[in-house]
Amino acid sequence: MPTDLAVSLESVTAIPVQSREMAVLHMDLNLSAQVYQEFVRPLLQTPFGGFTPEPDPPPAVEAGGRLQFSRVFTGHVDRGASQVVTIPLDPGLTVASFALYDTTRSLSVTVTGASGKTIGLSAEANGLVVVDDPTMLLYLGYGFENPKAGLWQVELRSSERTPAQGADFALAARFAGGAEMVASLSSLLPEIGDSIGLSASLRLQGADVSLSGARASVRAPDGQLQVLDLAISGGQAQGELQVTMPGLYGVDLIVAGTAPDGTPVERTSFLALEAQPKGGAPIATAAWIGASIGAVALGGILVALVRRRRKPRAV
Repeated sequence: MPTDLAVSLESVTAIPVQSREMAVLHMDLNLSAQVYQEFVRPLLQTPFGGFTPEPDPPPAVEAGGRLQFSRVFTGHVDRGASQVVTIPLDPGLTVASFALYDTTRSLSVTVTGASGKTIGLSAEANGLVVVDDPTMLLYLGYGFENPKAGLWQVELRSSERTPAQGADFALAARFAGGAEMVASLSSLLPEIGDSIGLSASLRLQGADVSLSGARASVRAPDGQLQVLDLAISGGQAQGELQVTMPGLYGVDLIVAGTAPDGTPVERTSFLALEAQPKGGAPIATAAWIGASIGAVALGGILVALVRRRRKPRAV
């Protein structure tokens, strides 16, 4: 079974299955002679009736909360320069995990907490991981338990390995606890020409958060990007999207508000819809399959950024 960033050991063993942990990288599992000889081959040679049925585990009393994400910050760092990204962390967060995407794999990171203290990242305290494999999307990940609410600053600096043209980057954070964003689309399978209702709200400690901004970033099937400003009424943001061509649309709903203590709150929800030809049969679902695979891959990267070794202090 995988034991690296792709799939956590806990997720594999959550359902009773015949499993074994082996010291093999996830990317090498399909080609490993050791895995085949010691695990796969005995399974293939097991006769009919040789497997013991395993009952499903009882459902959890409380389902896990929705995955919450910050806005995805993107930019460019010139060689010999740096950029600072400010990410607000709201009250009540139990875990904040950060992911950096950098195709050049050359940027270095310095994190300053809400208290103004610069944090030395390490594998022991923050689960710091650096992925040098160029085939992997994730470059660097780290996280904090019970982080101090306020504005956190992430400085991205170039290095001697940064190309002459500089480096593009994307930085995102996944949150557990704190404010919860609820977002929805009025239809997932509209026809061409339909208007789709978009709605989003923020709740913190059981109360609505007053919104200060909301927008939708819509990627059409042909790759064109459209940004829509949503109308805000108190703690509710609403808008409409007109679908003009068949295919898969990606919709990122981004909202911002203010917690009762004055701390800024930002959240992003990633949604999708598939527009159908007018009065025709549904288009092929291959796009949905591809989108699902991509969503699972991205979710796996963000969710499994770090594995805690010991509990760090809030900064």
